[in-house]
Amino acid sequence: KLLMEDDRYSIPAGVAAFKKLVYKDKVLALLGPVSIGETKALYNQIQRLKIPTVPVVPEESGIKPFKRYLFLPHDFYDDEIGVVFAHIMNDLKMHSPKVGFVTADRESGKVVKASAQKWAGFYGLKLYTEILPASAMEAVSQILSMKRNRVNCMIVHHAIPVTARLLRDIGKYGLKVPVFGTFPNCTEDTIRIAGKASESFAGAHSFASWYDDSFGMSRVRKITLKYHPGTERPYRSKNYTVGWIMATILYEGIHRAGKDLNNETLVNALETIHSLDTKGICGPIDFSATDHKALDYCMLFKADPESETLVPISDWRRPSSN
Repeated sequence: KLLMEDDRYSIPAGVAAFKKLVYKDKVLALLGPVSIGETKALYNQIQRLKIPTVPVVPEESGIKPFKRYLFLPHDFYDDEIGVVFAHIMNDLKMHSPKVGFVTADRESGKVVKASAQKWAGFYGLKLYTEILPASAMEAVSQILSMKRNRVNCMIVHHAIPVTARLLRDIGKYGLKVPVFGTFPNCTEDTIRIAGKASESFAGAHSFASWYDDSFGMSRVRKITLKYHPGTERPYRSKNYTVGWIMATILYEGIHRAGKDLNNETLVNALETIHSLDTKGICGPIDFSATDHKALDYCMLFKADPESETLVPISDWRRPSSN
């Protein structure tokens, strides 16, 4: 039985949803929370109550120090930022690029800002950072600041609507530079909202897209359309794939635990997952008794506004050694 609560990307709402599901519904396991802030706020309770949890928390605090009941289904933001910087330096061959970084003043933004600063330092580059509030209706001051600093490429870690707004404003004010996104905004929804303004946009992500030509994604479409016929278009975004993999991980653990199923046998079973092949949905999934990070690889995707799709422009990659 699947019970759902909307945390509204809010720490208080996430904590309330957690308490309802755990204390009232007495769930076996959790899929979510879906933000770093919420998950950090619940770390101690998850561990104390021994609730196997598959959250969206793409950073090291999810596994360091080791947390027995957390299983991260993706790579880290730090991996994605490292791959983006390597692409800028090695594939685009930009000589001493001036990199602009735009994010919000929230927990996730602070985490990725630290990664961006680290990778800029690794390549001997200066990072020009702009804070753009989540409620921003335009990004004029941030864009003009980057123009003054002669920024010639940008990394944006932000929500989808704000990213789309930024892309449109960049075009209006003549800042024609490549723009790179991360896990939250490297989705088809960014392209739908930004339209033609997304033609300069690319991003790093650890999961394939709904329409990708692989056995794994073909199976995702077949099963989905069995229960929801006629919903092939508009394309589901990468967030659908994220949810699929989260559920796949939990299913695999339940299947391996067998009839003697409880929170401890489920954790033990999840830790036996090694090189789980998703047939193209993502890289091989690996857990162990000492490492609960599923993936170490991500791929670069380029926006195609005409088809509203994300086209792969790299193979599965890991960041350079740092």
